[in-house]
Amino acid sequence: ANEAYDRTFATAIVTMPAETYGLSQELKVELPVSTLVVPVHIQIKVQSAPSVLRALPADRRHPALSLPADLLLVPAGPATYEPKAEHPCVALLTPGGVKLLYANSVYNGDLTWQEAVHEFFGQQHRELAQAAIRAIQEHGSRHGDGALVTIEIVGSV
Repeated sequence: ANEAYDRTFATAIVTMPAETYGLSQELKVELPVSTLVVPVHIQIKVQSAPSVLRALPADRRHPALSLPADLLLVPAGPATYEPKAEHPCVALLTPGGVKLLYANSVYNGDLTWQEAVHEFFGQQHRELAQAAIRAIQEHGSRHGDGALVTIEIVGSV
């Protein structure tokens, strides 16, 4: 088989934060997808009691990809999406939102993906940002340049 056409089956998780979409609670939609990227889904569980943050492979039948809700709700076009020459390498999924990051800093607002992770989590969650970066480096290197590493934060942030 031609590797350019090999596909991986995964689950797309589309998160719609309550405050953004005027909902009474956050809504998550899971859809089956076929993709050319290698999805790697890692969960970091946040406990209320102080503990060491551990990044572990998600306990799912199919790997998951995180997608912004706008991909489903906003018609695609030149005014809504900037075309990119590469696919994202990281997807951050938290109870409050989703962020896609790219190896090329141009697509991250001139930030490296590591800097963008820190910006996404903010100063108050530096340990969480560091745990996410370690997990991305560890699991991303195992799967090469074609991987999309999804870091899902489970628990309240």
